[in-house]
Amino acid sequence: MLGLSCVVGLGGTLCTYVLSPARVPVHYGPPGVPDKWATSLQLLVAYGCAVGLGTALFLALPELVRHAPVRSIQIPNRDYWLTPEHRPLATAKFARWADIQGAANNLLAVTLQLALPLPLVLGGFGLFTFAASIWLSYVAYRLPAQAD
Repeated sequence: MLGLSCVVGLGGTLCTYVLSPARVPVHYGPPGVPDKWATSLQLLVAYGCAVGLGTALFLALPELVRHAPVRSIQIPNRDYWLTPEHRPLATAKFARWADIQGAANNLLAVTLQLALPLPLVLGGFGLFTFAASIWLSYVAYRLPAQAD
């Protein structure tokens, strides 16, 4: 999912660059009048870096869980999940979250380039991120029934 969202994000960024005029508004003042401008190349670089670096980060995070010392990882029920026999499953759970959250971040970068209402886009992203964080914190790493 993350790889596909990266391709879509970079493709959308390239399309935005090709279709944009040489100078584009990047910020609007209170009355809705543009008050900050950038070149379409600056926009391409900013969104391309956001998608590319964000994807790299979310790909690297599970490796940190896989190899970092136990004392440096803060997850619920750490003493259970980071034992040698359970750590692969803990890493897989975190990798699943990173894949989904990273794809959501790339989707955010794409939607910010569209003419969608900003409160709707940011509100939806915020709700999704909140729900994903709750899942990671309270559901993914709860103890299995037989471990109680």
